[in-house]
Amino acid sequence: LDLKGMNRILEVNEADQYILIEPGVTSGDVRKHLDERHPGLRIGYSFAPPTTSVMANALMDGLTSLGQREGPTGDWINGVEAVLPDGELVRTGLGQIGPWCSSSPLPRLEQLFVNTHGTTGVVTKMALQVFPQRRWRRRLFVLAHDVDRAYALVKRVARDEICDDVGALGWPLAKLLFGDTNPTWRDPAEPLLFLFFEVTSNYKKEFQV
Repeated sequence: LDLKGMNRILEVNEADQYILIEPGVTSGDVRKHLDERHPGLRIGYSFAPPTTSVMANALMDGLTSLGQREGPTGDWINGVEAVLPDGELVRTGLGQIGPWCSSSPLPRLEQLFVNTHGTTGVVTKMALQVFPQRRWRRRLFVLAHDVDRAYALVKRVARDEICDDVGALGWPLAKLLFGDTNPTWRDPAEPLLFLFFEVTSNYKKEFQV
């Protein structure tokens, strides 16, 4: 099924912090919409191109730039509207009776559509959590030559819960990001891993610690 034509952002609720979208809405669409109309809100963005479906990322339980702080996108789903294999239309979460602000206290039936790749039904609408925008942002990059020490650093920072996102890239992918179109060889002097840390805060003083 090609659902790219279903590309409407149906609602952004600032008070309850959710966005209601159709399957064809891309991460680029959401970023532009929030930046222009709701600058106090943000959503996580994956490493995929900005033309990627936000709903597809959530249905695949994908990670984003808020993965460390907020978890996988499958956990952000407040509810869905979906067409079952027999043609029946169903809704999950509080969207059955009112605003799509949560799935609680109802059963989280929307999870029946996560990581099932369309076999349980075709999702036509999804309510996703959005999060407060933060005033200050800093991206830190570390070139690591020792895998064990790099892993220990990532683990320690992750447990401190100060980052929106934290991770490590192997040297071939890191070299691709730096412009090497054919990273088949690594000089022994080059790092094994490329670590990245995304830190945000509403208070500039936190960056001065």
